[in-house]
Amino acid sequence: MKEEKRKRGRGGWLLLLLLLILGGTLLLRLHASAPPSGKPDAQANANELSAPEVTQPPAASPEPTRSPEASVLPEPPETSAPPAAVSAAEPTPNPEVIHPIRYNKQSFQLVTDMVYAYQHQTADHLAVIESDVTQLKAIDPELGAAWEEIMRTWVEVNGDLEINYERLPDDLPQDDSLAILVLGFQLEPDGSMAPELKGRCDLALKAAEQYPNAFVIVTGGGTAMKNPDVTEAGVMEAYLLEQGIAPERIIREAASRTTEENAQRCLAILTREYPQVRQLALVTSDYHIPLGTLLFTEVAQLYGCEHGAVPFRVTANLGFPAEGLPDYTDPKRQELYVWAVADPQITS
Repeated sequence: MKEEKRKRGRGGWLLLLLLLILGGTLLLRLHASAPPSGKPDAQANANELSAPEVTQPPAASPEPTRSPEASVLPEPPETSAPPAAVSAAEPTPNPEVIHPIRYNKQSFQLVTDMVYAYQHQTADHLAVIESDVTQLKAIDPELGAAWEEIMRTWVEVNGDLEINYERLPDDLPQDDSLAILVLGFQLEPDGSMAPELKGRCDLALKAAEQYPNAFVIVTGGGTAMKNPDVTEAGVMEAYLLEQGIAPERIIREAASRTTEENAQRCLAILTREYPQVRQLALVTSDYHIPLGTLLFTEVAQLYGCEHGAVPFRVTANLGFPAEGLPDYTDPKRQELYVWAVADPQITS
């Protein structure tokens, strides 16, 4: 009987222990499945912070485009627009820079029209020029006369201009009202004369012998890559002096780099220091004579328009035979020089 009671007691304890184990397991599972007690889930928070926000990029606005032929000169202020046929890329004079007294909207437009017509060799370009000159002379007689001569010269130098190769004509003045104008040429890197420049100087010597009372103008600045202190005019002057030209006959313009600067700076020197010079005999390479004649005529005509008298005229030439550069005989290229001369920013 006692043994049976002991077995029953052990069975009760085992049952109680089993119930405790089951109850503990149940409590652990309930705790594991319970919601968080207000503290953030560290891993979830980390994922939220590290994940980049996905947004749609804004639509890209088209980048403004620039015409490769954009004009290098400013549009004229308060003037009428260029004619419909004129591209915005065409260089145009600024009337408030060139001759603020002479130009108005209408005269500016007429000059633009005639230059465009000749530059592009339109079918009726001569008729357009004649009509525009007539209208311009009615508005401003002096300005119209100046541009009439400029346009007449432009047509002539590309057409019927006679180039002399051996000697100047014999009917030029035999006094100091004549100047023999020698245009410069790119120096060799060491500062010595290129053969083409020497050829021009040798022609100038012949002209100076033919007209012993004439001045000799040498032009051109520093163009020697390895000798910047040497100028075209200085080298030419030294050569002419060595050949026996009297120093008092030589006029030197040693600052310019281009043909239009030659014209502008020579104009300033002659009108300021040598007003007796009334005629120019141009000496340069044969392909360069048309452009040189045109630009020196232009500076003289525009000066005369403003000051009441044309200071000089190009009345003769002497050409050194050389391989031509097509830019100098292309009206579209010449037009750039025409506008460059019409802007008198270089005065000395």
